[in-house]
Amino acid sequence: MKLTKFETLWEAVNLYELDKIARTETKIFEEAGLNSDLSDIFHLDDGLITLLKDGTVRKTIVYISEIKRWTLNTYGNYPKFHIFNCRTLVQMKNGGKIERYKKTSRADGKFLMVISGERDSDAKYIRLEICGNCLNQYNMRFNTRYTKATFDIKSFIDKPITTNYNLNSLLFQDDLETVPQFYATNWKEISNELKKKRNYTCQKCGIQLKKAKQYLHTHHIDSNPSNNIIGNLKVLCIECHSNEFNHGHIKQNINYQQFLKYREKLDR
Repeated sequence: MKLTKFETLWEAVNLYELDKIARTETKIFEEAGLNSDLSDIFHLDDGLITLLKDGTVRKTIVYISEIKRWTLNTYGNYPKFHIFNCRTLVQMKNGGKIERYKKTSRADGKFLMVISGERDSDAKYIRLEICGNCLNQYNMRFNTRYTKATFDIKSFIDKPITTNYNLNSLLFQDDLETVPQFYATNWKEISNELKKKRNYTCQKCGIQLKKAKQYLHTHHIDSNPSNNIIGNLKVLCIECHSNEFNHGHIKQNINYQQFLKYREKLDR
């Protein structure tokens, strides 16, 4: 393939590197877990979420990933995992005990723990129980009757996010943290102007959404929300947007199902 512009090559290299980094982070997140100081964990009514480098918002589980061997020998208990910003997690945050947390979407109940002694340490996967406060919150939120023994982690991870959220306005319970501003302050204006320029038409499937603008998105090709040059932006319907690399989480959005019904009526 002959490249006549250096910018084209540079863009291709950047996208490749971004994909590689994003894929690596996602794999670690789903298996061993990523280190977290809890500032990158945000609260919804549906549970804890985090934002990964690929731009996806993911349900997440957090837990203390390191424990002293003498503590384990004395009390015989491992830490619990958390799926809500419960009272226990708030206390840990306020007490500054956040350096040993991991975030993960691992759904088999086994979590990578480091058990450290005076001279050595041992890392292995341990089956942990859900925090009692989180369990009560889950049962109340979803009208279930799980116990610690019967709680199904996979059902939490797979359950669609029903809360309508805005990345720039999400708040940690008890005002612990706010989500950083990932997008430009004038992002709404940039997005609206581009949609208008494209006649409110999806650049992939060609559906015209001038009368249903809520189903039209502006997509960052390189997954970098701060890169708002025209060449990095693409107007897509919500379905085509969800089919972009690592954007499958969009299918959990209420608007996605509503769009499918809207499009079905247009096709009749």
